[in-house]
Amino acid sequence: MASVVAIFVVVAFGTGYLATQSVTIALAPAALAYTMMAPRFVIIFSTFWVILCRPGFELIKTTVGGVLLTEVDALIVLSIIAGSVILVTRSPGMHEYRVYIPLALGWPAFLIFRLIEPATDTFKFISPFLDLRLLTAYAMALPALLLVREMGRERAIRGLVLLGYIACTVGIVGWILCNSGIIGLGQNSFWSITANPLVSRPGGEILIPIVICFAILNPQLGQLKNRYISSALIIGAVLASQTLSLVAASVAAVMVGIVISRKQVPFVRKFVVVGALAVILLVFSGVLGSESRFNLDARVDENSAQYRVEEVDTIFSKFAGDPFLVAIGSGPGSVVNFSGKVISVEKRDTHNVYISIYLKTGLIGVLLFLTPFAYGMWRGLRCQSLTGRSAGVSVLAVLVLSISVPFAWTVSGLTVLLLLSALCVTGLQETHSIGSRLPVRTEKSTASLSSRA
Repeated sequence: MASVVAIFVVVAFGTGYLATQSVTIALAPAALAYTMMAPRFVIIFSTFWVILCRPGFELIKTTVGGVLLTEVDALIVLSIIAGSVILVTRSPGMHEYRVYIPLALGWPAFLIFRLIEPATDTFKFISPFLDLRLLTAYAMALPALLLVREMGRERAIRGLVLLGYIACTVGIVGWILCNSGIIGLGQNSFWSITANPLVSRPGGEILIPIVICFAILNPQLGQLKNRYISSALIIGAVLASQTLSLVAASVAAVMVGIVISRKQVPFVRKFVVVGALAVILLVFSGVLGSESRFNLDARVDENSAQYRVEEVDTIFSKFAGDPFLVAIGSGPGSVVNFSGKVISVEKRDTHNVYISIYLKTGLIGVLLFLTPFAYGMWRGLRCQSLTGRSAGVSVLAVLVLSISVPFAWTVSGLTVLLLLSALCVTGLQETHSIGSRLPVRTEKSTASLSSRA
């Protein structure tokens, strides 16, 4: 505690001195001072913006030593400092993560290891920093976990779901503004709006399937105060985004959740969900809304689907016959020259998250990457409460979505996946939601039992 106070005093006086020299120079120590005074707020705000900001369209960009830095990098650094302040001054217990954290650090360590002897004879290489930047998501996860321990798991999940509703709202608002002619097509920090057909995809879009899972399986945590408003936001966001993979992943995850929690989900809700899934399947098959972008038969023949298939085929063909590459990949910074019918460009990643990881770190890397998330999902699905099972099913939704949408191959998406899977291992079975048949022991009931004894 004394060391924290001492650092704060030095920073405060340093800020005052630098402010007399340059206001811009004073911003850094001023931000550091505020981080030490309000670490909880800094972690909340940093997590909020890292998740909701669209990668590549940050508000502030600057080059330091030839490296492009943004406000996301600064927020991650401040979040780490804030986490250190919480750890030193409040010492929250982290025993629940004693298995998860080592598992989560496996792939980052292996990615750094692959800096040794990259496959330069097979692939072209650019700066490995572009791939190593993903590791900042792992640095962002630890302060968030400290905050979860301090705030409580249920509040953390509510906050994550609320972020999802914000993303839904942003996507809908962008779609309305563009259709009204108030804004034009384009991308920025809040959304990406493209034409033909008009789609609006917000930052934090990876949160939408998580919101869907919680809203259906555990309305107590997954909905706003008005279920009709929350339903409208979810449906509106899906229609504005028109991402087929998002709907497919959500459907698969919800079906698993309904089967596992069939005794805890009321019959009426199961009936409505089954009816909704039947309609979705009819849309996928083209029986209903054959002209929509959710028609799976039509989308298979589109360039977007062929593009993804060609990405996978190209990388598999380049790895064929080389057990070294198959096992440990080409290394961070590798670039693939695609020269097929649909793709004719150099790329450092693909739409399939697992193929991108396979490219950089091989089968060993894919296994190390999936292990912590599979462990978190397993722990969540084994929970006796709907809260835990909803969290586990949400991890499944994101993992399925990552087959065709590269959300998890970004710092923002990976932060969501790390935080969500970690929430699955934080004793969520202690939370009993509506529909659970397990008894809930409260302080009053405990005192009553003691008096009877």
